[in-house]
Amino acid sequence: MHPALGVSHSLPSDVFTNLFDWFFESPVFERWCRRKGKWQLHCVGGPGAGKTTLSALALKYLKQKCQDDNIPIASIFILQDVLDYENTFIEDFLGTIYSQLGESEALVDDDSDDLYKEYEKACEEDARVSARINLIQEALYSRLSSCPRAYLILDGPDRCSSALHLMLETHLAALQNRGLSIMITSRLPVFDNGEAWCDHKYHNREHNEGNKGDVDDEDDDYDDYEVRESLILYLQCKTCEDVMCFPCKEKGEICGNCGDNSALHEPYDYVTFRIGQIPSHEMEKFVAWDLEREHGELGLASSITRKPPLSNLGQSLLEDRTANTAHSLVQRIVDLANGNIGLAKARLDLIHEAESLEGVEARRDRLPANIVAMFDAGLKQIEAQRRVQKDLGLNAISVAGSAFYGIPIPDLQIWLQQSRTAFGRVSTRSGEDILEAARGFLLATRDNPANIRLYHTSFYYYVAQNYNESLYQANCKLQADDKDDEKPMKSGRTVRFEPISITEEPKEVTPFKLSRTTTGKVPDKQMSHPRLLFRKGTRPW
Repeated sequence: MHPALGVSHSLPSDVFTNLFDWFFESPVFERWCRRKGKWQLHCVGGPGAGKTTLSALALKYLKQKCQDDNIPIASIFILQDVLDYENTFIEDFLGTIYSQLGESEALVDDDSDDLYKEYEKACEEDARVSARINLIQEALYSRLSSCPRAYLILDGPDRCSSALHLMLETHLAALQNRGLSIMITSRLPVFDNGEAWCDHKYHNREHNEGNKGDVDDEDDDYDDYEVRESLILYLQCKTCEDVMCFPCKEKGEICGNCGDNSALHEPYDYVTFRIGQIPSHEMEKFVAWDLEREHGELGLASSITRKPPLSNLGQSLLEDRTANTAHSLVQRIVDLANGNIGLAKARLDLIHEAESLEGVEARRDRLPANIVAMFDAGLKQIEAQRRVQKDLGLNAISVAGSAFYGIPIPDLQIWLQQSRTAFGRVSTRSGEDILEAARGFLLATRDNPANIRLYHTSFYYYVAQNYNESLYQANCKLQADDKDDEKPMKSGRTVRFEPISITEEPKEVTPFKLSRTTTGKVPDKQMSHPRLLFRKGTRPW
């Protein structure tokens, strides 16, 4: 099997298994579980969002749910970057799914064995890779036809090269069309900028057939699109293309143009669910659980039944009753984590090292070394890309970091076009190119025009304070190129970082201050709930 492929991921002892209960209870996940291969569920989050943990928990959840019915479940975890030997990867990817689906006792009239023997014979005879892929593909299709239901959990396709990622998308779409229910966890969303709203005239209105005449026909269109919510899951009429939300259909409404619902269908192939913004109340449960697991009973009402004796820090927290210290500490960590479980754990690790409340307070405005290390590792992955992608990723992060709420894509493209590399100017055909090169450290909002911004406040602090030498050099080169060309940005913004000594203890701006200040214009929507861009046929969550 290809070294980048794994079939399982063990959960460490410090995983709070209830962290993603809100996800498993969501209407989107429940509908995906019930529907046979109708659309893929893409769970998207930046570095530290808990994507691999979610995949492992989803695998555990499905095995428990499907145990009585023996429904086959395959899982693949991509363990490392895959930049070459794409055909070998695809061959082993399909073969791994085939083998895992065969472990179920629910297969009915499985006639795939003969096809698989042909594949094994082709391997022994050193047949061409295209012939081998076709054979294992046909064997897998045959096995799927004998499965009443089947699931695939896939983690980390963003670790594949762009070409391999496109190949994977093609094969996954073919498997989906043959009934395989696919859930993917990834840093990168499927790229699109379409939205949908319910077209029914009685949307969000009480509608009683017996009193229908009481409604003034002239008032039917009072509820325009501006006050209607954007939909994630919906139905569309194949005949008139009107959109109807599921609540309207469940109320018994019918298509206003066609007079019946026989042509309604779900028109999308993907649904994207953002997991990088864990709800605050769920994050509070995790932080309370982790603190009391380490330091004993702190009055946080966590789910731990057997707590250890009070630690020195625990005693210090209980002795200071002036401001409900333990609860205040929980809230501070939740605010700084801003929905990211990896960053919450990093700050908790820093607190666990403290012996007293004074030690915690002394570090409250410090960017923890483990967070710096996490960002450094991510930047090294960007630098390991091909030269053009490396320059694009570093330059885009550097420019986006000039404003807390990001920078409009047209302005960003102007900056990038002015940037010189060993291969000439940096050019992009869409925002998708920028997001891929940045490896999850950038996200796109749905403002008009769309903005690209850094994925988290702590990463903004990391960029703004020049923690990374490569980003600092990229910024200096961008400004030099801009000065040579004498072409200012359309918006009049300028990117400016003062050169300072790189340190782990910067003093000018802190994550704590960022949680209560702004450094850019205030958008219409709160910064903590960004909207992504998605490919055509995809719906955002």
